[in-house]
Formats: sequence, structure tokens, C-alpha cells
Amino acid sequence: MKNSIKVIFTAIYFILTASMLQAQNNTNHLTCDEYEEITFNGKTIEQINAKDGDPQQLQQLFGTYSSVEQDGAVLSRTFHYGDNTIHFSYEAGYYNGHITNLEIVNEHWPVIISGNKIEIGDPISDLNQQFGSNLIVAETPYFSTDIVSFNCQGNRADGVHIHINPSTNKVVKIKYWTNP
Repeated sequence: MKNSIKVIFTAIYFILTASMLQAQNNTNHLTCDEYEEITFNGKTIEQINAKDGDPQQLQQLFGTYSSVEQDGAVLSRTFHYGDNTIHFSYEAGYYNGHITNLEIVNEHWPVIISGNKIEIGDPISDLNQQFGSNLIVAETPYFSTDIVSFNCQGNRADGVHIHINPSTNKVVKIKYWTNP
């Protein structure tokens, strides 16, 4: 049984890693300054990380969360703001956490990239107009969505994925991720 679980976990890990690597080969690169200025509901990753996953400090940034999940075994905490989530991981022996995943699936949390506002429900044509004809939209077999990916030139540790429903050509999810 344990071996089966390890095999399943390993397979999932490789699929997700392959998907991220494929998306990174089709990434829209920003300057590192532009990348660090990306905001999620008005806050940069640096501002969110500065709160160390502390519930009271996050409430000051985003308001009251609807629920929080804490897993002491893997040292993680996920804050739910309705359908949107912010996930923090903690290294063993440290009390300050860092954000490893932020997922936006409702239109109430805009994302600003290079001065361009992106929200759930925006058509891909808006992104093309905002970012120009060189915008890279990647198709991937691992997701049911197309992906517009942004990161800092040379950075493969984290990124922002904008998921586009290929049937409607609209933004359905915006996700910040980092490899813990």
C-alpha cells in the first residue's frame, strides 16, 4: 500500500513538474522589477510574505478569511477567502512562512501586471490588447485550460499563470506559484 501511494505521488509530481517546465518554455518574461511589482488584490508577494502567514496580519491585508486549514505534519497553512486561497509553507525550525501558492478564481481580486489589470472573466482579447501581439499563450495537455505565464527573466523558481478557458477564451483562474 505504501509503495502504491509513493508511486502515485511520484507520478503526480512529475506531471506537475513537466507542466510547469513546459509552461516556462512558453513564458512571457518581465524585468525583475516589473515582476516584483505584480499585485494580487493590491498586494505584492513581498508584502504578503512579510506577514509570515500570521492570521491577524493577513486579515489586515485582505480582510476576514472564510476558513483556514493548518497541517502541522507538513508545516503548511491555507487561508480561504471564499473561493480564493493563499497557501503558506514553513520550513522546519522556523516560524515565518512564505507563500507557495495563491489562487484567484473569482472576480473580486484583480491582478496588476505591468500596469495592466486582469480579472476573472476577462477575454483573452483584452490581454492581447494590453500586452501586445507578442503575448505567449501556451496550450498544455496537463490542464484543461490554456496558460499565459509570466515570470522574471531567468527565474524558474516561481511564476504567475493566467488560465484561459479555450472554449470561452476568458480568464478562469490566476495563480501565483513557487517551488518550496
